[in-house]
Amino acid sequence: MGHAQIVRHDFRVPVSSSDAIKLKVDGKEYEVINLSNHGIGFRFSTLALFKTGSTVEEIELTIGGQQLRLAGRVIHVSRLGEDYLCGIDLLNLTETSRRSLESSVSRIRTRLFKEE
Repeated sequence: MGHAQIVRHDFRVPVSSSDAIKLKVDGKEYEVINLSNHGIGFRFSTLALFKTGSTVEEIELTIGGQQLRLAGRVIHVSRLGEDYLCGIDLLNLTETSRRSLESSVSRIRTRLFKEE
């Protein structure tokens, strides 16, 4: 009781280094683990950096050379081996940002299904 219910809009696709996706949050670079049309999952090492429910105002996401400036809300923080995984739901996406995310997710999803 008392916990906010998390509703996932769609599922994330795993990101590899060949996808050329880079992430900076508050000026610091992080490894992107997965991506969706509405969110990002990334690895970090210090638990105190991100708190569930907090808003992150300075997100720079570079996809295929295009830099997007975004904001988001931390949806979850969980253990990922020795590190942590942070899931951010992106807020107030512009039409350009939305199209760029959708295109990247579609491209990655197509590649994944070809590999099976």
